[in-house]
Amino acid sequence: MYEPLGLENLALAGGIGIGAGIVGTLGIKAVFAYKKHQRKKQQAAHPPATSAPHPKPTSPPPPATREDWEKHGFGPAIVGAEMIGGFTGRWPPLSEMGTIGNLMTWATGIGYGLLYGVAITPWTQAPILGFVLLLALVMVADYGLLVPWGIFKPPWKEGHAFYFNLELYGVYCALTVAVFWAALQMPH
Repeated sequence: MYEPLGLENLALAGGIGIGAGIVGTLGIKAVFAYKKHQRKKQQAAHPPATSAPHPKPTSPPPPATREDWEKHGFGPAIVGAEMIGGFTGRWPPLSEMGTIGNLMTWATGIGYGLLYGVAITPWTQAPILGFVLLLALVMVADYGLLVPWGIFKPPWKEGHAFYFNLELYGVYCALTVAVFWAALQMPH
């Protein structure tokens, strides 16, 4: 049943939600670090055949386009580049992909943590139901926005990428909910 938070509890829930969202985002970063480490181990075991060195370009690369970002980018980076392109009229260079993707991942993770604290916890005091609701919110929000934008494919067409996103979102939501509820159990 819905319980209004009141202003003081709303601020507390928002603050704890932001902190929990930070921990959840750290979980996403840990998954990426683990996957990167696994790729490096696999590449060390099976090194690629050497090829001729690429010639150095003599002129600056052409400005990046949305198509370039969609070809080489990943969800949060493409969304950030889309926002920058929408505000400035120019897409950022592809060399900024890591920075933009990182900023967007942190902003989204912290934002979802805040939403969890102030919008989901008043509806349920059960952490498992809270996890399910947060996971549903993240999945519906991301796929509901990013599929029409053309950044994600529909889940039934995305294949492995969908399951990887589900893994990331699951880790994020589990950590965010666990930290939120652990913080509430601490003596005040």
